[in-house]
Amino acid sequence: MNWEAVSAIAEIIGLVVVVVSVLYLAVQVRNQTREYKMAGIHNVTQSLMDSYAGLEDTNAAEVWSRATKDYDSISDAEKIQVFAFCQRYFRAVEDTYYQAADNRLEATYWEGVVRFQSKVLAADCVEKFWRLRGDCFSEEFQKFIAKIERTEYQL
Repeated sequence: MNWEAVSAIAEIIGLVVVVVSVLYLAVQVRNQTREYKMAGIHNVTQSLMDSYAGLEDTNAAEVWSRATKDYDSISDAEKIQVFAFCQRYFRAVEDTYYQAADNRLEATYWEGVVRFQSKVLAADCVEKFWRLRGDCFSEEFQKFIAKIERTEYQL
């Protein structure tokens, strides 16, 4: 066997090793991207659920129920409760918005969040909160909220 044949065989083996390595890395990157998105979904879901935790209290839930129908009928103390809830909730939604913008969430998950927003934004107290405090959020997020079509809020 001459040295040219040995060199050609070594080049072929080297090429095969490079191709296999690139394929392996592609699979690893794909799996890591999937894990990254799943972690993003978990984090924003936890954040959204934490924002709702206050409504597990019966008194808070009653205040919320009344506020969604007729915000002006609740007391000043109850308005503070509702605004505090809305502040936590919209901060969680804003975080979710930026996670989606950074492509950290699956599109179907994000679409569900937007559909939910279209209902929540129709509640009387949420409309009032957003009108009075929406400017406390980033301009980009404000534009996003403005584009969402409001549907009917139902408990």
